[in-house]
Amino acid sequence: MSDIFRNRAAAAFSLVEVAVAITILAGTVVAAALAFPAAVTAERMARQRVIAATKVLDLMDHWGQGEGPEFDRNEEAKVYGQSTYANRPMDLDRYLNRARIGLLPLPPRLAARIDSQNDEIRSIVDAGGSIFYCEARPLEVGFDQRGIGLWDWRSDGMGSGDTGDADRRVAAASLTLLFAVRGYPQQNAVPTHPNLSWPYVEMLAAPPREYEYRNHVARAWPGTAEFTAVWEHLEATRPTIDLQHPGNAPGLDTGGPNVPPRGAPAAEVDAYYAALTANRAKNTLAIDEYVRLAKAFVSATGIPVDADGAPLPPDPLPGAGARLDANDPSCFPPPAWVVATRVLAHAAMYRTSSLCVPLADEAQRDVATIAYESSAAWSMRYAAADPYDWGAHRPLNRALCTDFPLLQYDLSGEPRIAANGDASWPITAPVQPHGYGESHFMLSDIFPLATTSTRAQIDDNWGNPRNLTLTARFAAAERCRTLICWSVDWTAFEDFESAPSAPMEATRHFLDSNGERVAMEGVSLPPERDYLWSDASRSAVYAWDRTAVWEYDDLAYKQRYLGVWGADRNGNGRFDVGPLPASARMRATTLARFAFYDRRISSTFK
Repeated sequence: MSDIFRNRAAAAFSLVEVAVAITILAGTVVAAALAFPAAVTAERMARQRVIAATKVLDLMDHWGQGEGPEFDRNEEAKVYGQSTYANRPMDLDRYLNRARIGLLPLPPRLAARIDSQNDEIRSIVDAGGSIFYCEARPLEVGFDQRGIGLWDWRSDGMGSGDTGDADRRVAAASLTLLFAVRGYPQQNAVPTHPNLSWPYVEMLAAPPREYEYRNHVARAWPGTAEFTAVWEHLEATRPTIDLQHPGNAPGLDTGGPNVPPRGAPAAEVDAYYAALTANRAKNTLAIDEYVRLAKAFVSATGIPVDADGAPLPPDPLPGAGARLDANDPSCFPPPAWVVATRVLAHAAMYRTSSLCVPLADEAQRDVATIAYESSAAWSMRYAAADPYDWGAHRPLNRALCTDFPLLQYDLSGEPRIAANGDASWPITAPVQPHGYGESHFMLSDIFPLATTSTRAQIDDNWGNPRNLTLTARFAAAERCRTLICWSVDWTAFEDFESAPSAPMEATRHFLDSNGERVAMEGVSLPPERDYLWSDASRSAVYAWDRTAVWEYDDLAYKQRYLGVWGADRNGNGRFDVGPLPASARMRATTLARFAFYDRRISSTFK
């Protein structure tokens, strides 16, 4: 028995061995416990990097392949330098302030409390840049309507401020992401002249426009008397003679018959159609006069015409390498030729309507065909020949990149100072534009067309073409900027929803420096427009009526517009207060950096 117990005692662990085993086990448990938060942090950072990269790809697609140059326009100013409103800025950081990409500017009060590697956030803010946070609303509509707010994440779809469906808000991890653009932008091209939102475009067959008529008369181009006759005839019959309902529209004959009610006696119906035919016959006579006057206009401008008075198309251009004569109108058509052929094409085609009485004969249809084809040929050659001839509308049917000429502020020139104190640099171009007329100032359907004399201002504000740098050679590093993404729980600040909104850039404001409206409030609302509190109580988000014309002189309106009361930045429909006092600071973790090309001209990337 003693041997058995002796062997068992020899097989047991000693106290020292047990202590060592417990130490190893404890170390393993502690190491695992320490590694778990690091693993969770690494997983969270990896997830946020994926979200950030996805967000960057999305916004780069939208920024690089957006609406295009047709929408990148300045609103026309009545006084040079008075209006800076632009529909779509070219620089990415300024573009993000449009609230159509899912990023919104962080209030500077909050950004100033966030530390980052090498103090990048502070340096960007100190230099006048913006820090952006992810919008609480998911972007569910197409690129062209992002951020307009007609389809909202709130339950009623119009941003009434109720709590809505929480499942339709973005993930909480997205709200911790911050973005900013680092690096200075290049001097951009001017999308359009500050006084003239060129190019104006028109169909290949269309009536004359007031811009063209006034410009033609002011410059005394050939055919002025004939153009005046066409204009006065159309003014006397505007809107252009209505063949479909000639008795229901003002114009040539306002005393037309009324449509008989259903079940009216046959005699009444017959009388209606007889009167309708008579009215169409009278209106057709006015169209015949329109065609005759348009032919006289074409002939007076010097365009070669055939025996029926229809304009002939231009001769083919010389072969490759041949030198073009700048004085040859067949190579460089005068603006009057383009306008005249387009007006005749409109008149002749109108005469071929099936509602004319009598119907057009074969000769009239041939004139319409030849006039339209000639209008297309002359308009397209005119648009392609000289990007800096602004005397006639460009053809809407075939847009060219050269419809948008290169324009740039001449920073070496003398600033132009207006009577109200506005100062602006002169405009320069490779070739000084010519042939231009007056501005339109057409803001929307709500505001009437106002043609104002601005040609003298445009004449006086051209700079030195030698100072143009848009076509100069450049190094790749000059066009490179960086988009940086950080992660920080900025919503933990106690005032993250009460801090006033970031200042709104002047180029996005619907009022110019004179206090005059240059854009619709509904399309130039502040970036945080769908989240701004209604008043100091912060009990509801304000529901903007984008169809209304607001009293922007009202104090309450100004406070909402400027975001004085803050915004519902986490999108839950109620006012929240974070646990951290305003005196606290946070440190942001850098997630990723993305280098991108800083374009200087309005363009689309593919």
